[in-house]
Amino acid sequence: MLAGLALLLAAAGPQDPPAPDAAIASLADHLDADLLFYDANELQATSVPILDEFGALDRYLPMNVALGLRSDAQTDYEADERIAGRLTRVGYRRLSDALGPAPVLAAPRLLEDPDVLRNEQDLVLGLILVTLGGFAAAFLLGGLAARALATPVQALQRAAERVGQGAAAAHLRRSPTFLTSTAASWAV
Repeated sequence: MLAGLALLLAAAGPQDPPAPDAAIASLADHLDADLLFYDANELQATSVPILDEFGALDRYLPMNVALGLRSDAQTDYEADERIAGRLTRVGYRRLSDALGPAPVLAAPRLLEDPDVLRNEQDLVLGLILVTLGGFAAAFLLGGLAARALATPVQALQRAAERVGQGAAAAHLRRSPTFLTSTAASWAV
């Protein structure tokens, strides 16, 4: 999610591809995110040059990403990769609508990052709370509906018992008038 936000903010500027070295570094500092810039499916610049110097980054855009971004409808792509031996989620954004290999901006984010883990835990806890709240609301609404349906059935049961004991037919309360008028309005 953070990688996608960084890519969205980075690509919100002009559609001209950024100048490789200084622009990527200043943009990465501004967004507080690591950025990679690919042109013609080849790594041209990175905001973390030490990863490039040590050979931790692939020189070429991964094939599945290049193929995924080649379709006209898709401008974003996300993939989990190993960078320097660590599992990393990388968000990719195509910067041009041109046919063929377009400039691509990538934002890697370590999956073991405490902020990412905390965000995932918060999301899971939020979903659990919403689910429990939904169950509680369904239980309460189900009880109210059961009580509302049980009242006329109990009245009918009492009247049937009185008739069964030989009493005169009891007068049952009719359904609410709004239902009668609604049913009459549907009659042709």
